[in-house]
Amino acid sequence: MCHLDQTKAAYLPRTGGYDFFPQMEEISPWLHGADATIGNLETPLAARSGEGAQAGTFPRFNAPHQLAANLREAGFTAVTLANNHILDQGMSGVARTIAELDEAGLAHAGAYDTQEAASGITLVQAGEGRVALLSYTQMDNGGQYRLSKQERAWALSWFSLDKAEADIAAAREQGADAVIVCVHWGSEYQRTPGRTDEKSAQALVDAGADAVIGHHPHVLQSAKLVQAKDGRSAVIAYSAGNFLSAQPYPYTQTGGLVHLSFQKDFVSGETRLTDAGFIVTYCERTRNEDGLRFFRVRPVDALLETPDSVSRSLRQKMLSAKEETAELFGPNGLPFLSR
Repeated sequence: MCHLDQTKAAYLPRTGGYDFFPQMEEISPWLHGADATIGNLETPLAARSGEGAQAGTFPRFNAPHQLAANLREAGFTAVTLANNHILDQGMSGVARTIAELDEAGLAHAGAYDTQEAASGITLVQAGEGRVALLSYTQMDNGGQYRLSKQERAWALSWFSLDKAEADIAAAREQGADAVIVCVHWGSEYQRTPGRTDEKSAQALVDAGADAVIGHHPHVLQSAKLVQAKDGRSAVIAYSAGNFLSAQPYPYTQTGGLVHLSFQKDFVSGETRLTDAGFIVTYCERTRNEDGLRFFRVRPVDALLETPDSVSRSLRQKMLSAKEETAELFGPNGLPFLSR
């Protein structure tokens, strides 16, 4: 997400531009460490100086276009767009967002500027393999009504099991070695998934998804290894929490990276999930030298291993975040990783 305080923190007064990279710089080595890194972009990128559309915040987000390049610089290779804020600036906002992502070299799925693009499957290169990225939402904030009737039919990828199962099958037919399904679902600030979402997640795994990653609650929910009906291992993370956000509510500063390892047998052509873990993150809110709010995403376990690297108060906050996450995940949750 990109609240106005984050945009103000990224502002460069000498040039009039923006730089969000410092807010992600510390976590960047973890993002770059994977063959592919995927995040949920919950804002349009339609704010450009002198062109009318200005940076906005809740309830109608609009981030400066520089965020796209900064995400790529930080280590992201792809983003999902199907969420309740991507239509906040209408169809022109979607088109501008996609243009900025393309220019930055970021793959994307879930919202589209043409009907032809909406009919395709996004394939992301990951080492020597290809990962299908499927993105859906169960809600928006009324942005669909800023679109024409024709655009509403394809601009946003709405979630249904039938559609997702058909897309999973299509992805496999197009040569995807692995399939990751991201769904914007659930209730905000609720730390347990709904029963319907639990059933849907398992159905997606049984249909061929290797991982199901949820977002929208803005707090972490459980993440675990499960078994598909064909015997494959898969991961379900019902909500990955917040990564970079200015939300001040309980548990909203804690999020995480779901780390997936796949192995491909080049003789049989079969790809299997071989390992999975979770890197707990904490979005610190502090003040910069100008007294403005500053935000940065911090790797919890790595910093807890080096006690002198953070203040005592921040260390306690991160320790609480880890303990709360461990309790939430329970004994069957994904193991924590520091590297």
